[in-house]
Order: sequence, then structure tokens, then C-alpha cells
Amino acid sequence: MFFLWASAHMDGALTKDEAIRRSPSFLVATLPIFGLSRQDLPYQTMIELFSANRSRIERIAASHPGRQFWTIYKSGEMRRTDVRDV
Repeated sequence: MFFLWASAHMDGALTKDEAIRRSPSFLVATLPIFGLSRQDLPYQTMIELFSANRSRIERIAASHPGRQFWTIYKSGEMRRTDVRDV
């Protein structure tokens, strides 16, 4: 499941399922995707993690357009995840 994040300066997608980066649909992505490292978190925690990283997500998406995947961890840390075309 994706949620699109759009603003005047960038576009990106949010997902709770980081496994999407291993699916064929990721290969056709044209924008950065930000996903949570764990799917079993309560929804409120998921929302808080995305909200706490909002400015960083916007900054990354604006300066790194195109297909890429960033993982957000429960600690709040966010790292670009290496993905390879299959």
C-alpha cells in the first residue's frame, strides 16, 4: 500500500511495507519511496515516524528525484536502502 506525498517542491510515496522494494512495481517507480522497517507497529507510531521525518523526507525527495528507497526505523533513523534492478 502506497500513500503519495506531494508538495510544491517534491513528490514521494510512503509505505508501511518495505518489501515493496523487492517487487516488480518498484522497478517502474519514478519517485522516491519511504518505507517503515517494521509493519507490526501500531498505526499511531507509524504516523508519528512519518510525521517526525517530514522535513527530511521532503528535503531528500526534492534533492534526490527518481526511483530510490529510504527505510525509516523505529528509532527514527532513516537510511537509503540499496536496491538492485532484477
